[in-house]
Amino acid sequence: MKKLATFLLVLAVCLSAADPWQSTPFAQWTDQDVQQVMSNSAWAHAVTITSGSGGETTIVGGGGGRRGGGIPGGTFGSPAVTTRVVVIWESGLPERQAVLRLKYGSAVASMNTTPYLAADDPSYVIIVNNIPMSAVKGDAAKVKEAIRKRTTLNTVQPTEVDVAENGKVAGLYLSFPRTTPFTLDDSDVEFTTRVGELTVKTKFHLADMVLNGKLEL
Repeated sequence: MKKLATFLLVLAVCLSAADPWQSTPFAQWTDQDVQQVMSNSAWAHAVTITSGSGGETTIVGGGGGRRGGGIPGGTFGSPAVTTRVVVIWESGLPERQAVLRLKYGSAVASMNTTPYLAADDPSYVIIVNNIPMSAVKGDAAKVKEAIRKRTTLNTVQPTEVDVAENGKVAGLYLSFPRTTPFTLDDSDVEFTTRVGELTVKTKFHLADMVLNGKLEL
């Protein structure tokens, strides 16, 4: 039993050390590290959605950065089209670091990034990438307002919604007020949005979003 406990402890440490945001200065991240931070980390969750023939949806997964995270799957109607979206807690420090590393490459090591990274964002920012364009068709103002009304971060609704088109897909930019900040006592924060007939859900595990002793949201 003691050997098993010791092995599990060592395994946990090794897994933690493999996370680039915990083990490596962001200026030294590889392209693969950046990809992981922005698509499969505590701050970025891949969510697979299947839209049914009658417009219903199946939430198949979601919850990067931890095995077994996210919202349990459930089926509503017969599946027709599968979509993979990525939900990113963009205001979190590792995501902002990844953006700088992606934009400037290795040159970021010689830049003064402190003013950008140390700035306090007045909002929590969530980005949802790879939304099918068909889900955001229509009058832009009405689409944004419909999304705003059907989006929550726990019980908090966004104060700002933007939609960016990119070919056949769109990205959502959602800004939530920090009026009542989330803390580790909240344990998990559930993000939910409905875009057209697609429903996207995932849970962010706050204990996994601590960096250098600080909750990075």
